[in-house]
Amino acid sequence: LRWLSTQQGFAGVTEVQGKVCEWRREMDFQPTTGSRDVGEMVFADENILFETGIESTYFEIWKKVELSHLSTSIHHVHGRNRHGVATHAQLLKAGNQFGYIRPRSVLLPPAIDLLTAIERANPNRDMLMDWLDFEISFGEMEEESQYRILHSTLPFREGSLISL
Repeated sequence: LRWLSTQQGFAGVTEVQGKVCEWRREMDFQPTTGSRDVGEMVFADENILFETGIESTYFEIWKKVELSHLSTSIHHVHGRNRHGVATHAQLLKAGNQFGYIRPRSVLLPPAIDLLTAIERANPNRDMLMDWLDFEISFGEMEEESQYRILHSTLPFREGSLISL
């Protein structure tokens, strides 16, 4: 469970000004730190992008998924948290690829990252499970409303279907 707390992922709005991008994290697996997420984007070619942090130190290489620029959409859908309670979620489609984001239903304490929050607060197992109950899944559409999860912040979901 501690290893799961080190994952990263978010959804939100991207603002682009020339080569500089800022990602405004509306749903973030990690606690809010108050820091901005700003990077410089440089295309190596039409399919490879280099991202270098401006206000923090990082370097990422992004590769375009074939045909992902076709038929893009965002859908506000309902998900269920680990207790079975309905909550808001988002389904992002790009070509035959999808991303599914369902945030946790509880607030995290302020901390530099989730692992630090866990070490400081020492939550009981039930609270820890609530803190980790944040799903970011990626996969491929099999049919119009059937989505096969290939990668997820909830590893037990990998291989399963989302039906919406």
